[in-house]
Amino acid sequence: MAAYGTRAGIEGTVSQLVGVTRTRTTPYRTLHMTHLGHVLTAVGLDLHRRDA
Repeated sequence: MAAYGTRAGIEGTVSQLVGVTRTRTTPYRTLHMTHLGHVLTAVGLDLHRRDA
């Protein structure tokens, strides 16, 4: 039952990420740019959460 709660939290985060950033795929081809895009997206979501 605890695993379900963890999964629900992760699914909520992914849902919020897609809703806030409108991102489902990355527009980058290289691994370095993809990683940078993920980091910047995570920072943006963190700032959005702190504002709320």
